[in-house]
Amino acid sequence: MFVQKSVIPLLMALCEHDAMETKEKSNDILVLTGIAEGMKIRLTRLSLGLRNIDVACKANVQPIDVTRLELERYVRPSKKKRILAVLGISDDGSNEES
Repeated sequence: MFVQKSVIPLLMALCEHDAMETKEKSNDILVLTGIAEGMKIRLTRLSLGLRNIDVACKANVQPIDVTRLELERYVRPSKKKRILAVLGISDDGSNEES
């Protein structure tokens, strides 16, 4: 747990830096293991350079639903599926290839 907490701010900073540096779609792959589902969702969103509201609009849900999913709170399965689809994440937690 100690390692995970110390790595998260670094990963988030890298994602935010990449998002600000370029809006182009990258072919880089980031494999996240041992990290909670909500954090994987958040890091994926940040790596895509998307704001909470951007994902919500594309998924046709409220921004609070995206926040709740990232905080691992209950979100209706239909809404969760749409949010994950926008981020390119399948329901089983793996990244979908595009």
